[in-house]
Amino acid sequence: MTPRAPRIPTETWVLPRPRPDAYVGSFPLHFERRLWKVLGKPERVLHPFGGLAEIGDRVDLNATTTPTWVVTPTTCTSSQTKATTLVLPDPPYSDEEAEWL
Repeated sequence: MTPRAPRIPTETWVLPRPRPDAYVGSFPLHFERRLWKVLGKPERVLHPFGGLAEIGDRVDLNATTTPTWVVTPTTCTSSQTKATTLVLPDPPYSDEEAEWL
């Protein structure tokens, strides 16, 4: 039987965007911490593409963001996510970024 995902309450969050000169393609300010609390503060959080994430293990292609792991797309395996409670992939924020990635 497939486990059910936890129910996320319907809420409206007004969260500021990072400064224009900040790293491009990040979640709105305070989003990660807020979602983490709403989901019951999961112990194991994985952030693919999240070298600047605030919570959990950060995986990124860019070593300058000081991630937990620096990887290429072919080196991130399922063994890194097996014990993970929550995965928060940080998506590209424009069509141009998506095309580039």
